[in-house]
Amino acid sequence: MSKLAERLMIAISLSEGAGMPVTATVKNEAAMLDKAIDAIEAALDAERWVSVEKRLPTVFEDVIVINVYGRIDVGYWGGKYWFQRREHPDYTVTHWRPLPKFEVG
Repeated sequence: MSKLAERLMIAISLSEGAGMPVTATVKNEAAMLDKAIDAIEAALDAERWVSVEKRLPTVFEDVIVINVYGRIDVGYWGGKYWFQRREHPDYTVTHWRPLPKFEVG
């Protein structure tokens, strides 16, 4: 739950505790806002570079990688080593991000 949604839920609880009626509509809107914020955060996370120290991609999933020299390539985590598409790859990958999704048609 986002901090904003948490604050809304606290405000609703405090209002109810003080005897102030809170409509079901307000509660539903707070829940919908929380879902929307979660969806936005998930979309933003998909666009960010992920440190290999924090998380690794699924094994054999093609991703965009960047190494310590700032070179960007497509590669995948093989479970023990990084593999890149370059003829002479540099295996010092520091960050990765998912490949963008494209709809064909």
